[in-house]
Amino acid sequence: MKRPVLFVILPRIPYPLEKGDKLRAYYLIRGLKEHYHITLFALYREKYDSEVVRQIASIADRYSFFHISLFSVAWNAILALFTGKPFQVAYFSNSRMKRAIRNAAHESKPDAVLCQLVRTAEFAKGLDTKKILDYQDTLSLGMKRRAEKSPRVTSWFYQSEGRRLYRYEKKVSDWFDHTLIITEQDRDALPVHNDRVHVIPNGVDTLRYQSGDCKKKNQLLFVGNMSYAPNVDAMEYFTNNVLPGVLMPFPATELVIAGAKPHSRIKMLASDNVIVTGWVDDLREYYCRARIFVAPMQIGTGLQNKLLEAMSMGLACITTTLANNAIGATHGKEIWVANSPEEWVAAVAFLLSNRELRDEIAANGKKFVAENYSWNSQIEKLCKIIEL
Repeated sequence: MKRPVLFVILPRIPYPLEKGDKLRAYYLIRGLKEHYHITLFALYREKYDSEVVRQIASIADRYSFFHISLFSVAWNAILALFTGKPFQVAYFSNSRMKRAIRNAAHESKPDAVLCQLVRTAEFAKGLDTKKILDYQDTLSLGMKRRAEKSPRVTSWFYQSEGRRLYRYEKKVSDWFDHTLIITEQDRDALPVHNDRVHVIPNGVDTLRYQSGDCKKKNQLLFVGNMSYAPNVDAMEYFTNNVLPGVLMPFPATELVIAGAKPHSRIKMLASDNVIVTGWVDDLREYYCRARIFVAPMQIGTGLQNKLLEAMSMGLACITTTLANNAIGATHGKEIWVANSPEEWVAAVAFLLSNRELRDEIAANGKKFVAENYSWNSQIEKLCKIIEL
């Protein structure tokens, strides 16, 4: 039986999986390929290698990549100053990909189109087929939170961009039959409130991320894209406000910060007790060796994939209310929640010294993720939405 055709339009090639939007796109496409003929369109800035091509070929039946030049970025940014378009959207404008999508739609007449993030919404505008937009996060909320934590000069920019995004998030909703969002708290913050907004959380590959047999160290761990502002902010907060208090009773403790493209501010945190790894081929090795995973998120939106992976690996996790609200785990049972520096120091020290409780939270967290965040269940929900 011939599979229906699904166009997927992305702002980035969904591999390697060092960013949350790439991870979400990769696993959703991989699951959707069981039900649809996938034609993928994606933009890119940096060169990609043969391994990227091999991975994409494994999840898409057809794919086309389009380069974003520095000239186009600069020109589109200038235009955005006058049009009111968010810079987040202007950056990803590309006339070549827009023409290619329209030509492909004319030839193959897709049964549906799935766009990821408002950055790609205009590529699908006007196509005569069912259209679905994955907002993923409420970007306007993320900009608002960054504005509140930034110096006055940059705060003004984030406030302005947040207002542009808020208007745009509302505007593009009318172009699509259905829209998706990762969490209920992001859905509540969207400037769109109707029954066509569906919550589709991220999942975790529980077969890949499972606890292994390795020697634990007296070690704290954080992983993520280390050029991403909320991650940089979280590690500066933890290193400056929490770690000194932990080292007083536990002087041998190490904080490992693992992830791609560490910002210069992250590199400056490196010390005898803080290890900055940079890119890691397999983060599971670091999950396996750590005793506690820390995610002291102060800003940002969406669902923290790093927390889901750590919980799936059988790690006791400590995070903030901001991050846990998106996940919905129970404090003291499946996760530990701390907000102030004093609460953080107390939580880390308590779990480091209490192995029985640490193991209990780790086991409960692992079970919680397996029951609530499988990719298969998210794929099933998405297929039903596409067929509506």
